[in-house]
Amino acid sequence: PGSVLSPDNVMLLLDTVGVAKFINTKSCDRHDPFSVFASQYEGWSTDCRSTLVKLPKLQDGYITCYLDNTCRNVKCCMDIPFISKAFQILVNFDPCNYIMTFDLEKLKVNVTLDEYEWGKWKQIDLYGILKVRFSLHDLYAEDQYLLSLTLSLCWESHGHCQDHYIFQHTRLP
Repeated sequence: PGSVLSPDNVMLLLDTVGVAKFINTKSCDRHDPFSVFASQYEGWSTDCRSTLVKLPKLQDGYITCYLDNTCRNVKCCMDIPFISKAFQILVNFDPCNYIMTFDLEKLKVNVTLDEYEWGKWKQIDLYGILKVRFSLHDLYAEDQYLLSLTLSLCWESHGHCQDHYIFQHTRLP
């Protein structure tokens, strides 16, 4: 606890758990002044101008997210001090085509909303280490969606995970 793995040990760890082939060559950088994360406040940077969207404060200094101008696509960069790396997660919500796309580093998963049971939690994960859980409600009469989204980092199969609540019953247009 409290120590940082050497670069060689990081690669060995990622290779041993099977995720090395899914890790981006270049990590995202929450502190890059030219990135979409540069102008963050309470963990968020955004181009969304909708007054409907109320972004919750992200709970710690390890994660920054960006909400684009459609107010439906989010990109997060999560620092992992233990391995001196950052993981990037993208969630693209396309209500016109009824699809959600999740990118966990290089792993891409599409969820068609035709098959999704509204309001139920669904989980996407990268070998159990990086997890994205979401619940989506269609507020049809209001032309809105209600999204809850959690990112988790788990280094032990039956141990405690670091949970980051990105959206908590957040209304999206």
